[in-house]
Amino acid sequence: MKSLFHMSEFQEKFKKSFPEISIEHYTTAFGEKAANVFHIKIDSEERLKNNWKQISNFIAMNFQRHLEDEFEQFNIYLFYDQAFPVSKELKYNIENDLFSSRKIVITEGEDFNKVLDDYVVNSLSSFEHTQTDLSIEYSQNAVIKETLFGKKLRKKIKLLKRMPSIMKF
Repeated sequence: MKSLFHMSEFQEKFKKSFPEISIEHYTTAFGEKAANVFHIKIDSEERLKNNWKQISNFIAMNFQRHLEDEFEQFNIYLFYDQAFPVSKELKYNIENDLFSSRKIVITEGEDFNKVLDDYVVNSLSSFEHTQTDLSIEYSQNAVIKETLFGKKLRKKIKLLKRMPSIMKF
């Protein structure tokens, strides 16, 4: 994160913008990288309905844009925590919004720590890469060699440039 960014300033600004909503920030380390988790407590379905997009936008503009690490930019989780039932339609709309972060609605009876483990810890741990030694035997195929000999290939496809850097090994 840029050195000019201060979490305390972010939290003060959030409280001014959303005085009746509480927010907590956590980081979950994965080696030298980190996932950022925001635990947002809202006291009514109506307030959730009226504020979830603004909260998401606020975090994107006042937090996410300050992140320099690509892994951290793409691993931001917003947990909207309610002690009441939420309509299926509202929950669907929030959790399927693809802008800036992964959003999860926690409703009554669900434990934040368990949901956190299910969505963040388990999903990120599945991306761990372990290197293994592969020995591949190669032998020429006479038919392919004869067909391609003397031919000029016109177009090279560079797949690695199209893939996000997190996918490159």
